[in-house]
Order: sequence, then C-alpha cells, then structure tokens
Amino acid sequence: MGEAQQSKATSGEADALKRRLQWRIHLANTISPKTGAPYPSDAAPPRWEETTYLPEGWTVIVDELDRKIAELAPNYHLDQAKEKFGGLRYYVANIPKGVVAEVNELIRGAEAASFHACQECGESCEGAQKVDQFLVATLCPEHLDELRRERARRR
Repeated sequence: MGEAQQSKATSGEADALKRRLQWRIHLANTISPKTGAPYPSDAAPPRWEETTYLPEGWTVIVDELDRKIAELAPNYHLDQAKEKFGGLRYYVANIPKGVVAEVNELIRGAEAASFHACQECGESCEGAQKVDQFLVATLCPEHLDELRRERARRR
C-alpha cells in the first residue's frame, strides 16, 4: 500500500465501498465498542457527510484498507474517514487488542499512500501541494492546475 494505486475504481466499486463504510459508521454509532451494548435508540446517527469525506481518487486505497482491516477485525467500527491537509485520515474503533498494532500499521500505510495518489483521479503524483494560501491537496498536475484556476476565478 506504500505506492500509489494506478487504477481507478469504477462507480460501482466506489458505491459498494461507500455502503460498507456507511455500515461501519452505523455500527460505531449504534453499538458501544467498549461494552458491546447498543446505544439508546433515540440517538440519531450522524449523516454520511458529517463523518466522511473521501475523495474519489482514493477509493482503491481505502477499499484495500477496509478489506485488510476487516480480515483482522471483522466487526471494526469506522469513526471517521476524511481528507485533511492533502492526506487520508482513517479513525477506527472496536479493534481486538491482539491486532491493534497491525491495524495501525495498515492505516499508516494507506495514509502514506494517499500522499502519492491524486485525490480526483487516483493517478500517481508528487504529494500534497499548496493550492493557494488556504488549501493543501494531493493532485496530479492536471487537477492541480484545474483547481487553482477555479479558485482564482472565485476571488
């Protein structure tokens, strides 16, 4: 997972990943990882948009990460997955003590790989770059230029 993924996921694969991650988020918000007891039924789970922002270009990286973690901890909970400062952040819970270190290593590997895959298309790229004074993103040259033009138009 240390190298950027060269293939782009299909929309069907991206949708399937989103459904799997939504289920893991639902678990995180309905079952206590410490006790295994359900949370109160009147607690509204957060919406997908509140807990997850995954750029489409990272679908392959996150799909591989989810599958590998699920092999070690089938009932793991996803607390949050997002882009931050041009890189992937992936927060989990309900990991059995015997595999915590291995899961953390998988997450670190995926987070590192995200800095070498364009957020938009998944193609290999240099790493996180400053788009303007307020934004850092990991984009291929084509998408970086496109985003800079779009943000300059808005000013």
